[in-house]
Amino acid sequence: MKVATIVPQNYLGLTKNDDYFMCLGNLIGAPGMEEYTKFFKQRCEEGKFVMMDNGLIEGDPRPIAELAQKALALGVSEMVMTDVFCDKDKTLAAIDKGVNELRPVEHPKLMLVPQGSTVEEWVECAHELIMRYRFEFTLGIPKVLVKLGGRDGRALALTELMERCPVATHKECHLLGCWTTPLELTIIDKMSKQGHFPPVRGVDSAMPFVYARAGRKINSQDRPDSAPINFEKTAVNPFLLRYNVYQWRRAADVSRRYL
Repeated sequence: MKVATIVPQNYLGLTKNDDYFMCLGNLIGAPGMEEYTKFFKQRCEEGKFVMMDNGLIEGDPRPIAELAQKALALGVSEMVMTDVFCDKDKTLAAIDKGVNELRPVEHPKLMLVPQGSTVEEWVECAHELIMRYRFEFTLGIPKVLVKLGGRDGRALALTELMERCPVATHKECHLLGCWTTPLELTIIDKMSKQGHFPPVRGVDSAMPFVYARAGRKINSQDRPDSAPINFEKTAVNPFLLRYNVYQWRRAADVSRRYL
């Protein structure tokens, strides 16, 4: 599983040599985020795989037209379509509206994010998206499924999706965030490689930074907090952050020894 590590702009240098990135669309071009914008523009120019999120989890979801404009300006590989937190029907409507808006304009590959208030609703939403849209898209798996179905909520949701919609095996999946423990990633990576559900391409999270901000080494227990991150500049112990980034990468790949 590929790993995109999310950190404030003053620590982006730690991830410079990675080949898988997630930038936040609401921060691109924002005042004070010039170095952030420049960093991801350079990664795109180097041919790295860069995704752009829509800002929903950060509480600042951007309109689809703005996201498409920023995505093209940067040259990102993939852009997360509009979704509505934990709401199946509004998410389906928002995606349908967004797809129609984008039809006449150039845009990168899309990531569609199913939503629902339960694991079952999420599976229904994912099934509907797969059957409704025939163009190629990545399936985004939101971290809220862990709140809805427990630590293995995302693994459960993907397993149920495969049973209901076998053609889902042809969809690439990306895990949006990691809400509780990096152990979840290890389990999902193993199950994906064993063919229990669609291939999970990668994951993004600020988990290494959150542990460093709390003065802790990353481990298999739940993350210290879910407080917002000041992406413009936040100081932590750089050696601890570097250690956490290393361990975070190992957790997401069962071919390496875990934590």
